[in-house]
Amino acid sequence: MQLVELLEIPQLVDACSRNGFYDEAMELATFVNGLERKHVLASEVRINSTTSSSTPINNGGYGVVQSIVDDVHVTLVGLRKQLLMQLSEESSLPKLLQTLGVLRKLDSILIDRQLENEKHNNFSSLFHSEDSYEILRKNLLKRIETTLQMNFLEARSVWMERCIREVLQGNTGHSRLTRPSTEGNEAPTPLHDEVAAGGGDLVLGPYGQGIELLEICRSSWFAVVTQYNALFAESVGEYSSRSLLSFWLENQLNILKEEFKDLLVNIDEGPSVRSLIEQCYSFSDRMSQVGCDFSGHIIPVFDEVVITRIGNTWTRGLSSFKQMVETEKFLVEVDDGLLEQAIPLFLRQDREEEKETEGGGEDSASRTTASSSLSGLMSYPPLAYLLNSFLIGVNFLRDCPLLSLRDQLLLLFEQVLRDLCNFLVLSSDDLKTKGRKFILDSMSGTTGAKSTFSGQNQNSATVSYEENMDKVYAAQIMDEVIPHCLDCFKIIFTLDTTSKQPACSVSTEDLMKKSHLQFLTNIKDIEENCRKVLVSGSLIPVNTTPTPTPPSPVAKFPASTTDTSPL
Repeated sequence: MQLVELLEIPQLVDACSRNGFYDEAMELATFVNGLERKHVLASEVRINSTTSSSTPINNGGYGVVQSIVDDVHVTLVGLRKQLLMQLSEESSLPKLLQTLGVLRKLDSILIDRQLENEKHNNFSSLFHSEDSYEILRKNLLKRIETTLQMNFLEARSVWMERCIREVLQGNTGHSRLTRPSTEGNEAPTPLHDEVAAGGGDLVLGPYGQGIELLEICRSSWFAVVTQYNALFAESVGEYSSRSLLSFWLENQLNILKEEFKDLLVNIDEGPSVRSLIEQCYSFSDRMSQVGCDFSGHIIPVFDEVVITRIGNTWTRGLSSFKQMVETEKFLVEVDDGLLEQAIPLFLRQDREEEKETEGGGEDSASRTTASSSLSGLMSYPPLAYLLNSFLIGVNFLRDCPLLSLRDQLLLLFEQVLRDLCNFLVLSSDDLKTKGRKFILDSMSGTTGAKSTFSGQNQNSATVSYEENMDKVYAAQIMDEVIPHCLDCFKIIFTLDTTSKQPACSVSTEDLMKKSHLQFLTNIKDIEENCRKVLVSGSLIPVNTTPTPTPPSPVAKFPASTTDTSPL
């Protein structure tokens, strides 16, 4: 080989690397390593032969070869970075196999040169035999293989993060996404919440971003796991390899959980949350095919969001109720700011003859009967607002009835009701004073006005107009609001023994029944505890009994939402 050709080797390796001729670059690198090894051996021979001589040793040729080898290996390090960047792009399995094959050859070349340099510069007992040399080389290759697995997973993480950022920035994905409709006869609603100004591009809302995020993770996670098992098939059974993949999946799951926490806060519709829960179960079921069932880790994220949202709704409703009772005013948010509205403790209802259409059938008659039992609360605006706030949270729970939240939500609702009853006891004198004017107006009014104040529901305990307003409110809460809301809990978390359920052991079925019986017992205890608080404040009689047949709460929910079974 001519000296000019030898000096052009670094440029040839660089050109092959930039143009994708990786095999040719590996051949040149192997040739350069062999050339370096020959010159190292030759220099050792010259050193041994001139040990006793004072003649200076000419190592000029070795210096040129060393410079060429160094330049080639600098190019190889750049080539390795370039190949790792290719792993962070969307690639098919054949291309990944090709890239990993080049990386393995490249690492092998780099290790061979490192071992030769160590053998030449630091001769030790590790290199006394070929067996020890091979053992060391195999250990280094195994270590490099582990590093290569880490590099592969890191590169795929970069690719996934880039895809997720595109979705969260509002760019639409490949799938045609629609929001689940709450009405059986309505077409699904598109998930794109708004149109960007000027360009007219569709922008995904929080629910659309969540669905698209799950779709990306579903395809990419499964692809990465299968690619990893195919690319590292020889070492996939080792402990370190399984640990790396498990750690990567755990890290990706934590990222998904954090993204979902941010998205779920901005989703107000219960059906949308339920749809995301179902999609997560489907995603987890698919990943279970490769040994990654994460349903037990992602569902607590929904639990936290659902219980926080419902709890905040109930707490805000109770706070507003207290404000209405104390000030007889309420602040309403409008476009320009806050608008103060007067909220009386009692509002007389004009009761005219209500003629319902006789051709409505039994369904119309049952709905009218069920809803009329609570119509009396319209005479008490603060109570009507309070019940509506409770039912907003219950409606959200009905759309996504997570069984794991049943006892927690019931305990939370018990705390809200206990706070409500304690407030009535503490505010009894204030209610009595403020309500005196409404009682006097009813006493001085007509018979119709008297009957309006003397009780709106035949099922509830009749309260005469001579009673104080605090007792009127206590009776309405005890006989209408609390039974209605607790009955909603019973319907949402009904133990369905007639529908087809997955096969389970007898012990599991017994535990479910015992848990449901305890749940019903807790509901009775809540009502009884509230009654004791009101009795202790002398707001209701001691002998007041619960309503024997409470009104059906189904009428307060949307007619289209019929599925009440927990997920």
